Amino acid sequence: MTNISAENIEELLALFSRKGQYDARTGEQSYEIHRKCEELFEKDYVCCKIENEKGSLSTNYPSQIIVPTDERSFSSKDSDSSKGTPCSTNNFDASKYKEIANKSNLARCRTRFPVPVILYKGKFVCRSATLACGGEMLWRDMSVCIFNTTTSESEEKSAPISRNGPLFTELRSQDIKLLKELSVSYICDLMVENKKVKYGLKVSSSEKIDKENRYCDFKIVQLPYPGNWYICYSFINSLMNLSAVARPSVHLLKLF
Repeated sequence: MTNISAENIEELLALFSRKGQYDARTGEQSYEIHRKCEELFEKDYVCCKIENEKGSLSTNYPSQIIVPTDERSFSSKDSDSSKGTPCSTNNFDASKYKEIANKSNLARCRTRFPVPVILYKGKFVCRSATLACGGEMLWRDMSVCIFNTTTSESEEKSAPISRNGPLFTELRSQDIKLLKELSVSYICDLMVENKKVKYGLKVSSSEKIDKENRYCDFKIVQLPYPGNWYICYSFINSLMNLSAVARPSVHLLKLF
């Protein structure tokens, strides 16, 4: 039986404070946290593990991506989670999913392609990053090409990815293909703005403003969830609307 203690939570917070960004390229990281996550998943689901060694699919996902493929059913008398039996009709093709993910990962910010995290009555609830803009796609695609050409020939290489047509169009097409492979019907858009701008550059975009309307087959549910930057911006704007006497000094900005 998996027990989650206060020490486990403290360890997770300490890990997050040291590693604000997960990087699978550092190799296998045998964190106790990851093992407990697997055990918790397997209490409710039969799981499939997608290999992501050294970030081959995404450097921002664990070296093994856990995908729930079947729900477990329990009788009221069962106290042992190992007695649960699969009760889902979901058909998940791991090899096909991995193949499409490998072609579409650059379509989303930090290569965080859609990954199923919840399975309910044969339907997936997935997590992913928002759409990447053209600049990030091109930069990451060039980085992959450079990395592949500098990799030692003695190391095992993955099969080259063949892309047809312009990079931007092809990645968007593969992203949609991956969503349909997971039978996604709804996309929850958490972005407040249409495009996120950082340091004067557009770094991410929302499906709702796709110029070619490529995501028209999906129902986009807008659920704006402001980040701390948005709250900070609104707060400073409200202060700047006060009289000159009450306006904050420049040093106040350092608090955010």
